[in-house]
Amino acid sequence: MRQLYYHTSQGTAMLPYHLYIHLEQADSRELISSDKFTEKVGLIPNKKDPNLNPEGLPIGLAKIDVKDGMFKGEWVGFTCSACHNGQLFYKGKKIRIDGGSNHMFSMPNYAREIRKAMAATLADEDKLDRLMDRAEGEVDMTRAEMREELTIIGKYLDYYSDKINQSPYSFGPGRMDALTQIHNTLVGGYLEIPENVEMTMAPTKSPLVWNAPQSAWVQWSAVFDNPIYRNLGESLGAMVRVNLDKSKGELYEATVNLKGQIELEDWLRELAPPKWPEKVLGKIDQKLAMKGKTLVQENCASCHSSYPHRWSNPRKMGKRFIENAVVPQEYVGTDPQQFESGALDSRPKFLAGIMSDILPEPYTGGQAAPSMVLQDTMKYGVAKKYLKQLNLSEEEFLSATNYVSGKDPAPPAPSYKASPLDGLWAAPPYLHNSSVPTMYDLLLPAAERPKTFYHGRDYDPKKMGLDTSGKSGKFVVDTSNIGSSNAGHSFENKKLGNGVVGRAFSEEERWAIIEYLKTLPNEEGQVTPYGGPENPVEAWKDDSFFNKQYKGWYDASDAYKDGDGYGSKKK
Repeated sequence: MRQLYYHTSQGTAMLPYHLYIHLEQADSRELISSDKFTEKVGLIPNKKDPNLNPEGLPIGLAKIDVKDGMFKGEWVGFTCSACHNGQLFYKGKKIRIDGGSNHMFSMPNYAREIRKAMAATLADEDKLDRLMDRAEGEVDMTRAEMREELTIIGKYLDYYSDKINQSPYSFGPGRMDALTQIHNTLVGGYLEIPENVEMTMAPTKSPLVWNAPQSAWVQWSAVFDNPIYRNLGESLGAMVRVNLDKSKGELYEATVNLKGQIELEDWLRELAPPKWPEKVLGKIDQKLAMKGKTLVQENCASCHSSYPHRWSNPRKMGKRFIENAVVPQEYVGTDPQQFESGALDSRPKFLAGIMSDILPEPYTGGQAAPSMVLQDTMKYGVAKKYLKQLNLSEEEFLSATNYVSGKDPAPPAPSYKASPLDGLWAAPPYLHNSSVPTMYDLLLPAAERPKTFYHGRDYDPKKMGLDTSGKSGKFVVDTSNIGSSNAGHSFENKKLGNGVVGRAFSEEERWAIIEYLKTLPNEEGQVTPYGGPENPVEAWKDDSFFNKQYKGWYDASDAYKDGDGYGSKKK
């Protein structure tokens, strides 16, 4: 199952497979498919497996063979584990974190490295000679055809790297503005309208994916509850090829692998949060951890749940999902930049182009529409086409869509979802934008956190975070940059709200909290039941739940009361 998660294609098609296998790096004869290059760009090398990874691809890359149509050919592209699978380094040891955040990988930076390799090959006849020699017998292409392919794919990656992912400063490893990247790819790239592209200015890290299928809402801003459309949007933003021009071919024809996406989500339902490895990172002080448990229950648990969690009212077929606290941005005070993304802008400010006639009312035939309308039209069109081919039963479809009704009371924006605490030790840096390097720093008053720090590769088990010494990583995170603020989620002796989420802690209390967080999960293989346990803690009956206390923001207490998925909207 682990290998399937690593290498099952979601349909992304970054570049032809033969180029991935045989292309040299820009500044050497070493191939871009080598383990050395893989580690350089932050992906995790993986061994060959005759059945599950015969090509020896790194974690997060998958091969897809499109048998016919306008995208016919063998491609290599990203799967979700490229970003949602981590690895921590400590004293020469590597700790694999399945479903964790890859704090060393940047998809835009990877694309830039590939396009540099292509440009160098086009400029160097010897490099092109060696590429032709290695590909001989695998592809039937003349030298001129190979040049043309390198030029076309290179232009595609140029646009993806420098236009789709343009930013005012380098976000560094482990961060990208995913919401705007998806918006730019769909609304600017697929529509071929550069005017629709916006600057990416809200870097975030990839969320943890254990307990994601079990959660009522996902993404940092709690904007999706339906896995099919969430995952389809992500894959479209990660270079699925799709046709929106009826004059060029079949509408919505795509390289997407919807079956693979549903299977990936299904497998993640069985992923347990990682348990602290005492043999590698040191033994837990259980006495100190017990003090920390009390502090967490008193100061953190109203928002951040841990196993066995709080649960929603039942959706269709009585299925429940983890009800994470949805906290107003103005309350938690963390960086608000992602809510300025065009992806969340409800105004009809983006050109519709060739999609104008297929948009829903009131935008049908109009020149412009909101980003989400354009995105949803694409996603629903692709999903309808390829779901029909899967011929799912009603029960299979409900399972694939997390039993939602389509009338769910969505959390208002701007909000941030408070993630569960299980396995949080394995996911530095902290806050949604990776602006706080360690848990120790997160427990400080915000004004006392480091304004700049080295983003290290190695793990710091004492402070529970990344090495900031500069010995294992030289990229400097500057929290004064737009989108990178480390404000908010502060612990101070002030009234709660406006960025203050709890009282100030003493030095001893901070170490106690860190020690307790190391104990979560408290059992190996502690998989959260998909659909809810037999005797759930019902969130909307729990007086300690943040959204029960903070009235008038997000209230789903009446949702799904009869179990059919038709509840009231926010009061």
